[in-house]
Amino acid sequence: MEYFFLIDRHLPEGVGIQMYGPAHILWMIAGIIVCVLLCLYYRRQGAPRRKCLARYLALFILFLELFRIAAQIIAGVFRADYLPLHLCALSTFFTLIHAFRGGKLLDNILYGLCMPSAIAALLFPDWLRYPVLNIQSIQSFLIHIMLMSYPIMRMSGGDLRPQAKMLPRCLLLIVVIALPLYFLNKLLNTNFFFLNWPSPGSPLEIFDELWGNPAYIFGIFIIIAVLWMLLYLPVELFYRRKK
Repeated sequence: MEYFFLIDRHLPEGVGIQMYGPAHILWMIAGIIVCVLLCLYYRRQGAPRRKCLARYLALFILFLELFRIAAQIIAGVFRADYLPLHLCALSTFFTLIHAFRGGKLLDNILYGLCMPSAIAALLFPDWLRYPVLNIQSIQSFLIHIMLMSYPIMRMSGGDLRPQAKMLPRCLLLIVVIALPLYFLNKLLNTNFFFLNWPSPGSPLEIFDELWGNPAYIFGIFIIIAVLWMLLYLPVELFYRRKK
């Protein structure tokens, strides 16, 4: 527990979590269990209680994000790359708006962008320098588990329906957000959307080795295309067969 409140530069070397080590795997198993339990509970509720659960979960996700920022400010380690401009941080606000407003575009932003980015973050976390019993480590795993679980939960109850026809708008949204962030990254030496350098251990490193920097960025669109095919093709086939 001696490292529980230590943040960033105050941590000694070698105290972090090993990628795909026991702690990392246990967190991923816990994430799957939480997601399944939320889906089972959500499916059994009526519309009013579903709406309340979705809003409480969205507010809890917002609390986790604000807690992270507050903890970093209080510790005096907050810097530009901690701004909530990564896709997972933006997912917090997309989730909140969806819980209170809904909408087809947000359905697909959550399913096609936020959910896979949260899963990717859990598979290739960039916060493993923190030890298991550390406030930042716990927050990071928790918020990504919740960001993954929210759209799956809503979809399990039939209250979130992915539609492939909305994907061009989702792609446009990515480009509109990514363009200014690319130049902001250069200005602040940050790495929002991983546009300045690939996340360590992620598939983007393959494209970086093949094409170099910044050409590896095109690999992001290849990954998105493959993900969308895997995510939307079964859904579209299911809905067509159902009709």
